[in-house]
Amino acid sequence: MTKDAFTSFARTYNWAIDKWADQSALTLAIGETGTVYYSVAVNMLGPTDSNWAVNGNIAVYNPAPVQATINGVSDIVSGGIGATVDCGVSFPYTLAGYGTLNCTYNASLPDASFRTNTATATRQNYSYDYLMNPTPVGTTDISSAPANVDFSNATINEVDECANVSDSFAGNLGMVCSSQTFPYIRTIGPYDVCGDYTVENTASFNTNDTGVTGSDAWTVRCHRAVPAGV
Repeated sequence: MTKDAFTSFARTYNWAIDKWADQSALTLAIGETGTVYYSVAVNMLGPTDSNWAVNGNIAVYNPAPVQATINGVSDIVSGGIGATVDCGVSFPYTLAGYGTLNCTYNASLPDASFRTNTATATRQNYSYDYLMNPTPVGTTDISSAPANVDFSNATINEVDECANVSDSFAGNLGMVCSSQTFPYIRTIGPYDVCGDYTVENTASFNTNDTGVTGSDAWTVRCHRAVPAGV
């Protein structure tokens, strides 16, 4: 019995967005415009790890010149975690002399703790009469050397490692894969009718894998000043 072990886990990134400007209120005269400097900050927050798993290959080799009956192959991760084993055959299986049965396995784990992993093949034993007729007489379990389940070099499946950023005024700001700030300038006005106006901009993001969204808005309140003597 020989085996190997490969580990993996998912690393999901979280995002936040913040939008602000250099002012939140303007007073404009007739025909006047105001300039507002906006900033949109998209921040990649600390990731969350999950979906720890181990998978690999199991080889059951028959070193004898005669066939052997294999009743089953199992795989256990320390802590009593049973793996799903697929050998592509039905059991009991007749393994030819000097033949190898190749299997694969996988198991979900609760965390990234160091563990060991052992595969076991159950061989059917027989006794024979003088005519060489076989009679089943129990089984023998043959185990592999333990393989280390170590996450120090695990495959990391990144989730939501990037986000697309857009703005209701500036449009598409682009795809980012790290924290980034987008500045832009907006001209507000002129207004022909006296009164108060509200200018609101909303920035938002959409993650590349799961489609998580977030948004933040900034409001500028504009007062259209009445000319003197009116």
